[in-house]
Amino acid sequence: MINYRTKAIIKREVIQQIFSKRFIFATLSLPVFMLIVFGLQFLFMSFEGGGDSLRIFAEEQSTLDLLRNQLNEMENNNPADLQLTYQRSSKDELEVFIEENREAILEGNINGVLFVPATALEDKQVLFYSNNAGNQILLNRIRTLVNNVVINAYIDSRNIDDEIIEFVRMNVSIQSLRITDTGTAEGDASGQQAVAIFFNILLYISLLMVAAPAMAAVNEEKVSRIVEVFLSSVTPSELMAGKIVGSAIAGFTQMFIWLIPVVLVASGSVPLLLAFSDLDIQLGFFMLLYFLLNYLIGVLTFLSIFSAFGAMFDNPQDAQSSMFPVMLLIIVPFFLAFSVVNNPTSILGVAGSLLPFFSILVMPARMVLIDVPLWQFAMAALINLITLYFVVVLCGKIYRFTILMTGKRPSWKEIYKWMRYS
Repeated sequence: MINYRTKAIIKREVIQQIFSKRFIFATLSLPVFMLIVFGLQFLFMSFEGGGDSLRIFAEEQSTLDLLRNQLNEMENNNPADLQLTYQRSSKDELEVFIEENREAILEGNINGVLFVPATALEDKQVLFYSNNAGNQILLNRIRTLVNNVVINAYIDSRNIDDEIIEFVRMNVSIQSLRITDTGTAEGDASGQQAVAIFFNILLYISLLMVAAPAMAAVNEEKVSRIVEVFLSSVTPSELMAGKIVGSAIAGFTQMFIWLIPVVLVASGSVPLLLAFSDLDIQLGFFMLLYFLLNYLIGVLTFLSIFSAFGAMFDNPQDAQSSMFPVMLLIIVPFFLAFSVVNNPTSILGVAGSLLPFFSILVMPARMVLIDVPLWQFAMAALINLITLYFVVVLCGKIYRFTILMTGKRPSWKEIYKWMRYS
């Protein structure tokens, strides 16, 4: 039962956190930061560099001419400062060239030497020499075109009909259809996968951003003896409940603000974010409601654990060094949720969405990708509530026993003994 003293502590915590510079900066900067991170990732992935020097050798003149036409067409359509040199050569002549230009290849003046033997029409084996044999940027630029050249040369030697060639080269187009309770709808999974990843990152960051400072605040109040002043007016249970609920309200407010851009993007109300215009995002009211309630249960659970750890130790170093087992309860589900994005119906994904602590991060990732059965939602919510109840009870006992204890670092045996006290 929350009395007037607990309400006063809750009010103090909410005002102190929501109106702090750290809270305002983190709330406003995180969406911008994530946008910059994803933007840089796309930029680095699309960056192909320039100034590459590629020497192309072929045993057959016809193959060499096809390579020249295809690669020159590629550079005209998508110029990227790729310096190309063509030469007809046998394998022995190629080895002589490599020996004579070994120093230039090692220094990077020649980025690669491509050799297409006459046998490529039979086994599709092409040789590539470089001081960086794993140069995927350069190889990706020429791999498809070289493959097309080899296919063209093979087709020309067999006099195959052009219509058959065109059909064989045509890639299969797979239309993605999602079956739901209400019917079948077209949709690309990339949009939902992006939302699942975004939800997972938001939960991970927010749980750490809210719970870790709460632990530090409890530990600081204990070390500075300010908690003794508080406990002259309130009980340890009231103090802990007030601080946890106040921090949870601040975290919930922050999460609600972070979800607003996601909802606007999903509804198509933000033409500013053109990069996401092709993503098909479907977010229902139930998804958002479950996400927020799930987050609230999760943040209350971890706030209780972190507050208990803050009360157990006399300095923040000991508290942080002992948090590794608890951190695993956030880190492991975080990485599990990423694997669930690729296969949300896997046994690991279903089990993870119903396990204590794991469900907090895994279930939100699953629910935006597939239609999760209602009983699984109910089971996950029930498990999270039961987990929260036991965590609050056990951590409350630890908090009461240790908040005024100084001069001794408690052992895990003592902590287990305290949790058994009534």
